[in-house]
Amino acid sequence: MDLRMLKTFQVAARTLSFTQAAAALNYAQSSVTAQIETLEESLGVPLFDRLGNRLRLTGPGDRLRGYADRLLTLAEEARAARAAVRRRRATPRLRRRQAPGSLPGGVLPEMGCALACLAVQSIE
Repeated sequence: MDLRMLKTFQVAARTLSFTQAAAALNYAQSSVTAQIETLEESLGVPLFDRLGNRLRLTGPGDRLRGYADRLLTLAEEARAARAAVRRRRATPRLRRRQAPGSLPGGVLPEMGCALACLAVQSIE
């Protein structure tokens, strides 16, 4: 089972049509059918009831839909996080040397917030 198969399953489960899933994913219908059959064989359960040209999710198919949605969302979040890390690495940063005895960056704003909170409390 791979993410491509799960995506194919997710679209087929939403459309309840291998033909519409193939069109949405820009695959041949035979590719969608083969991926779903491979997924069913690997799981050992039917995911769809095939009623002529109509599809209906089985109980295991309905459960897998929830897992597929979560897994594909997590995969997209992981891709976005990876891209963000790459962007940060690609952006040149100026590094300032810290003078001996000086405060590290970010300490003064934090101290300012703490002092502002103390000032507000003393007024109340």
